[in-house]
Amino acid sequence: MSAARSRAPHPRLAANDPAGPDPAGQGAERPVQPRGRPIRCLTRSLTRSLTRCPAGDEAGAGTVMALAIIAVALSLGLGAIGLIQAQGASGRARSAADLAALAGATALSSVLAPGDPCATAERVARANGARLTSCRISGEDVSVDVVVPVRILGLARQAGASARAGPVNPLP
Repeated sequence: MSAARSRAPHPRLAANDPAGPDPAGQGAERPVQPRGRPIRCLTRSLTRSLTRCPAGDEAGAGTVMALAIIAVALSLGLGAIGLIQAQGASGRARSAADLAALAGATALSSVLAPGDPCATAERVARANGARLTSCRISGEDVSVDVVVPVRILGLARQAGASARAGPVNPLP
């Protein structure tokens, strides 16, 4: 290639050139074609051909999508927080029920300091932040039901648990 060979001017520049368009017609007045395929709507017109979408149809679609993603993330986060609170309350209720049943069974089988097993179970449940709802004595076993108040996502709820305690082998 020789250095003397010149390239044709850009079509827009040639048309706006004060000297006028290129006399050889190499770059003058050529229409500029849009690049890529045109965007078309998914709906069909009466003539059953795809129609062009207006230019501003998708303006703001990214904002709406971002807001939807944020709303879903917040909903999932709140749901997870609620489940964690419920799980914690359930664990506290199970612990309080186990300890209350053990205290009641100990009071029932104690030789040195006998006492009312249900009163002892109620005291231990209250000390663990629970409320004793029932206490049953059958033989040497003590069964208790307790509830623990909890607020899950601002709503007052109760988590409940049951436990039974007594000797593995009955005393002779």
